[in-house]
Amino acid sequence: MSRSFGEGDPAIEEAAARAHAEAERAGRGTYVDPATGYLVQCASALRQRGRCCGLGCRHCPYPREAQRDAGRAILRPHPPGF
Repeated sequence: MSRSFGEGDPAIEEAAARAHAEAERAGRGTYVDPATGYLVQCASALRQRGRCCGLGCRHCPYPREAQRDAGRAILRPHPPGF
């Protein structure tokens, strides 16, 4: 089953959500997306930047206002637990 966090954003597959949770528990800043093989930054690594980059990161921990101010055109709500 997949989850989508907002209109215009791709769904996050359960396997990717599990990989993110495991990486966060292990203190890693990234994980490999099981479906694509791409390296994805975890919310904790994005928080360490200190600001939103506006690129629409999958696990962006910043508020919608910060995302918009950084130039993100399509905004999605934060997933539960963020």
